[in-house]
Order: sequence, then structure tokens, then C-alpha cells
Amino acid sequence: SNRRDLLQGDIKTEAAYLEDTFTKQFAGTTSSSREAALTELGRVVRGCEALGGEALRATLQKLKELLGSAQGGNAQRSLEPLEALALRLCTHEDACTVISCLLEALLSADRLGLEMWLEQAEVMGLDSLT
Repeated sequence: SNRRDLLQGDIKTEAAYLEDTFTKQFAGTTSSSREAALTELGRVVRGCEALGGEALRATLQKLKELLGSAQGGNAQRSLEPLEALALRLCTHEDACTVISCLLEALLSADRLGLEMWLEQAEVMGLDSLT
């Protein structure tokens, strides 16, 4: 979807910026955790289109752990914008799932399923998503 493409573009841009920033910060130093952190960040940059929101969040958690042992809190805090984008992607994917299930329930005249998915949509606040 268009919204997903926009989010993934933002994620790729932010990840590329962080990869560049960390590469400069780590220049001249050697550490297996630093190298692993840069490798993970590179995977996000090159593969964010293939990653779903939950997979991206798991990758970012691994990256956060690696950066914690490599650089401390400052490097971990620099991931916050990327984590916020990953959360937005998860929310978007969940909304798409609910809408798809709503449509399926409607097309199959499944009254109970429709009620259940309408309740889920209300709980998620889908009427407020734009």
C-alpha cells in the first residue's frame, strides 16, 4: 500500500543516516559488537522492504543490545526515531489485517465475524487513522 511504501522509505532513509553516523563514530575502532551492529543496521537499510513491522522491531532490539555493549546509551537513544517508525509500521500492518478481515466477513455475510472485527477496529481506533 502507499502508506506502507512511505513508511518503508522513511525507515530506509533513517537507517541509512544512522549507518553513516555509526560508521563515522566507529571509525578507527575495532570491536565485534560494533561490527555486528553495523552489519545489522546495513541489513535494515538494504532489506527494509522485506521486513514486516515485527521483524523490524526484533532486528532493532538486537541492534540496541549490540550498541549497548559497543557504545552505551547515546547510540541506543539514536535508534528511537527508527523504533517509532517501526511501531507505526506495525500499527499500519495490524490495521490492514483488521480491514481485510472486516471485508472478508462482510463479503461472506458472517455477522458474528463482522461484529468481532468491528469491535477490534474500534479498540484499535481505526476511525482515527488517516
